Amino acid sequence: MKDLDICRLNDVYGGMLTERAREVVTQYYDCDYSLAEIAENLSVTRQAVHIALKNAVAALQNYEKKLKFAEKAGKISAEARRGASESASDGQRAAFDRILRILD
Repeated sequence: MKDLDICRLNDVYGGMLTERAREVVTQYYDCDYSLAEIAENLSVTRQAVHIALKNAVAALQNYEKKLKFAEKAGKISAEARRGASESASDGQRAAFDRILRILD
């Protein structure tokens, strides 16, 4: 399986990529297409896909390094899960469940 962290980063920051870069990342990581399959789909060379993918992944990682939205969401999600398991009332658990649905 390919790197799920990149899938997560694409979910968070994919809107900041060009349409082509986002498409390459989505096809490679979410659809599990090979570089050759993506190249055929986009009518470009395999090398062009490789470069686009490499640049897009670097951009996603750079966005996370600077902004840390995915990291913060992960921490909030972990705290909400812990709160849901430790909460005493059904109302509290339901509130934590709603938070988790938003984060996931």
